[in-house]
Amino acid sequence: MTTKVRTASLLLALLAATGAAQAQFLLPPPPPPTAPLKLKVGDATVFGGVGFTLMTTSNGDTLRVDLALGPMMASDKAIALQKTIAVLDPWGTWRAVTSAAELTFQHLIAGTWQTVDSISNITDTTGGGTVLETAGAAVDFHIDIDPTAVASGTNAMGNPSFLSVSLTDTLSWTYAVQPGDTAQSILNLLQAFLATQGGAGVTVSRPSLTTISIKLQYNISSLTWNLTDTGLLSLSPTVAGVVDR
Repeated sequence: MTTKVRTASLLLALLAATGAAQAQFLLPPPPPPTAPLKLKVGDATVFGGVGFTLMTTSNGDTLRVDLALGPMMASDKAIALQKTIAVLDPWGTWRAVTSAAELTFQHLIAGTWQTVDSISNITDTTGGGTVLETAGAAVDFHIDIDPTAVASGTNAMGNPSFLSVSLTDTLSWTYAVQPGDTAQSILNLLQAFLATQGGAGVTVSRPSLTTISIKLQYNISSLTWNLTDTGLLSLSPTVAGVVDR
């Protein structure tokens, strides 16, 4: 199975390279992005996977990205994701721009490069954490954990696990995950923290018992998410962010 996947990836990579060579004189240069939704990745400390779905809300076009990788620095992880997008889209209508460990995304619509304003179903089991950020616009974040997930209390190395959530780099919550914790009980604790400490600019709701919705409206709005528990990660919690223009 691994050999087949690698062969297919190589073929797509060759197609992408050929398509880029043919299209470089045809595609218009991208305009400066306006308040893009940024994805910042942390170091990959263990073998795992990173995945997310890109969407331009103006027309509903989507691209799903999934990448399996081993331990590496965050900047190398960002470049690997950039290359994966080029492989997945040999027609050259989706692109990622990297700056250190930060990625922004663009999609070609009717001859114009549009900034991607929705990143959803984010998963990262490599232990490095993920940050979603935008400037000058309200953004809705959604954290969802499978309702059947049960915490093990340990990470991939057998050490105690934790969940860390930070908003706008100033409001942080870290919880030592206990064996038997559930999605509902953990998100109850996060909601209680945000209710007492969030203040102006933070609005919290619960679409379901295992989902929390957080709306931020700051000059810079960001959400950092890092979960290391093997029991909860086995059912892939997801994080999503959508810019509200």
